[in-house]
Amino acid sequence: MFEQKVEEKPEELFKPIEEVAPLRRLKVGVYGIYATGKTHFALTFPEPVYVIDTEFGSVPLRKKFEGKKIYVLECFVSQEEGKADPIKSLALVEKAVKLLSTVKSGTVVIDSISDIWTWEELRMKEIVSEKGRDVYQFDWGIANRHYLDIIRALLSYPLNLVITAKTREVYDTEGKPTGMIEARWQKDTPYFVDVVVRMTKRFYPIGEGKMGVRYIGTIEKCRAERIDAEIEDLTYDKLLAVLKDKIWWL
Repeated sequence: MFEQKVEEKPEELFKPIEEVAPLRRLKVGVYGIYATGKTHFALTFPEPVYVIDTEFGSVPLRKKFEGKKIYVLECFVSQEEGKADPIKSLALVEKAVKLLSTVKSGTVVIDSISDIWTWEELRMKEIVSEKGRDVYQFDWGIANRHYLDIIRALLSYPLNLVITAKTREVYDTEGKPTGMIEARWQKDTPYFVDVVVRMTKRFYPIGEGKMGVRYIGTIEKCRAERIDAEIEDLTYDKLLAVLKDKIWWL
């Protein structure tokens, strides 16, 4: 194919970077253990906010955001004994993602992507089981492709995107726990966001026998420039104040 005569010039296909219009949106991946403020942070993003909620964590925060346009889809579809039906749950997620293609501004929140990745694994195992064989390493391609189709669709929309994730322990090559944690999401997920934030909480004394708590967001990745920053009680506005001109396209 490369021996054919090419009539066009590269300049006719490619554009100078200054002429490529950036999408004015922010894509954030945020992870941490339970009760560290991940969902609250996500709901501070510009409205309207559309939440694909797998863990029923948005509605309890309603009174903190009274008057704000927040729309919630609780997409956990249960089967017997309260377990998730991965096929039906993911079908509902897919339907939501397709409908969001008509939205022109605002924010999409996936809370949490860890559950969706778990459903993808279960869906893959059901598909393989129907073929009457064991799961092989290459079968993970089924889960990866379906997961990434969802992510890439959302990336194509002119909307902010917040992906929350739970954590898992990191093990060394001998299978021993290292004492460290990482986000429980599909391994390529950090490549698709502009910023990765780890949420933690720190306790401090406020009186005799009493402890207060601070919720801390630590920036672990920024696409435009390395930033080592910790932000207390993280919100969208506080994040922008730290990023300033680093994320210049907003």
